[in-house]
Amino acid sequence: MTATLTRRQLNERREKLARAKRAKIAGRKPALRERSGVTEKVSGGASVSDLERLRAFAQEVMQAWPEGGIDGGDLQEIAEKHGLLIEKQMVAPCCESCNCADCGVSGPTPCYWQTALLTGVSE
Repeated sequence: MTATLTRRQLNERREKLARAKRAKIAGRKPALRERSGVTEKVSGGASVSDLERLRAFAQEVMQAWPEGGIDGGDLQEIAEKHGLLIEKQMVAPCCESCNCADCGVSGPTPCYWQTALLTGVSE
């Protein structure tokens, strides 16, 4: 047998559920960080830590604006610092157009690769 709710009871239940949902969401906002090795996901599949790293990268790049003053070497260093590029030691050129092909240094040569954070493609 189903219980019939009055409009008032129904509205009270809806309000109670809405308050509980708001409280749950409010309780999570400060905790949207990496917790015990698990990163929460946000819209688009990016994690909060990914968004934080991209924001930190953008903020550091924009510190040089509007004066300019950022060159390719600076940009590469900042991108590596924030996880957009990783350095790999190559013993052979990765491709013809890469700087590691022109180095002419014997032994391992550093080559910088775009990470999944930059490309959006899972590694």
